Amino acid sequence: MLREQAERLAALFGQRQFAAVLREGAPLAAAYPNVVFVRNLLGAAAAELGRIDDAVQHFSAVVRIAPDKAESHNNLGLALGRRGAYADAAACFREARRLNPADPGAAVNLGGALLALGQPEAAIESLEAALAAAPGLPMALGNLGLALKDAGRLAEAADRFREVLRTAPRDVETIVNLAAVLAEMGRTEEAVAQYEAALAIDPKNVPALRNLGVALKSLGRRDRAAECYERALTLAPGDAETLNNLGLVDMERGRKDAAVARFAAATEARPEYAAAHNNLGLALLESGRIKAAGEAFDRAMQLDPDDPNPRINRARAANSQAPLWHIAMM
Repeated sequence: MLREQAERLAALFGQRQFAAVLREGAPLAAAYPNVVFVRNLLGAAAAELGRIDDAVQHFSAVVRIAPDKAESHNNLGLALGRRGAYADAAACFREARRLNPADPGAAVNLGGALLALGQPEAAIESLEAALAAAPGLPMALGNLGLALKDAGRLAEAADRFREVLRTAPRDVETIVNLAAVLAEMGRTEEAVAQYEAALAIDPKNVPALRNLGVALKSLGRRDRAAECYERALTLAPGDAETLNNLGLVDMERGRKDAAVARFAAATEARPEYAAAHNNLGLALLESGRIKAAGEAFDRAMQLDPDDPNPRINRARAANSQAPLWHIAMM
């Protein structure tokens, strides 16, 4: 009976009927709480449906039932990572590596968690260990490229991304990552070519459109940059970063009112976006709306106290309100 039900759950999972897995698996898990296979299916189905807390609960149960299994800790780490609990996820992946040092998967996942924690050098070490166990593993190479980029080792990062593209030339995410590294290296024309290559494969790729706009703007091609941002907004209408970038282009083209509208929309889409509040203040200041500009700068300072720009701009706004005294000569 249990075997038949478990096989049915596995079949439903294979058919991507995740809601059915949860519906039919819940009573089975209640009747047989220590069956790891069922719990793993429930955790994976919950994760696929975005029910991360449920996934963490199921995989935590698996760890309690089978603490000596590397995959138990690895799966829990993946769920915790989806929740944003990267430190806890890293601890799970380390335990998975300890239990099964030969498996490169946990080393790749640990590298990803360390990268999210802002520890690129530690991530590089873990990802290189994964590649030593499985040379050429695409996910390890891609994540290693990201870690090298974060560590400032840009040429090495570009080499890793190119290595991925040798076996997967149409991997759009990797093409976009390579382009970003080239842009950071100052090789902007090459970056533009890579972004355009990515868009030839996937014309609806918002990060590629947005980053192509940034690269074109840096080359002074403002109209083409604006076209990229407009296309990105048709695909992701409320994207705060794209709205902010388009506002910057409008400012450079002297379209102050349009810039104010873009920056205001960016702050509405993402109220904690300090840079957009600062840019809104600048646009308002340029438009002569001094009081509103000061309020925008105040909000930017609250959101990012370490950034000196809103404070400097706030002083500019205050000075512009000072009366112009006229003193007669003696």
